[in-house]
Amino acid sequence: MDIEGKEKVIYVDEIRGYVVLDKAARRWGSNWCHLWTDPGNEAELNEMADRIKLNRKYFQNKKGFPHYDLIESKRALAVKAGAVPTSLREWIKNNRRLHAERKSES
Repeated sequence: MDIEGKEKVIYVDEIRGYVVLDKAARRWGSNWCHLWTDPGNEAELNEMADRIKLNRKYFQNKKGFPHYDLIESKRALAVKAGAVPTSLREWIKNNRRLHAERKSES
């Protein structure tokens, strides 16, 4: 748990097809998913990446959405290692709602 008493969770969404513009990324195909966590939980996300043998150079430390892109075989390893399958769309919706609630409380 973090300092707010919130459980630290690593999430993974469903595999889907994406348009791949980066030539270097094309070698992995166009089907992948995301492995992510709530902002502030990046250390646990990187620990999960280590457990499933992801290279940390693939970490995308985007504000509000720290994540890795995963191919199907790595997704299976992540779920086996404890990542929680979650709809990314639902997570974003819930995150916006929580952010709005916190803002109105201050």
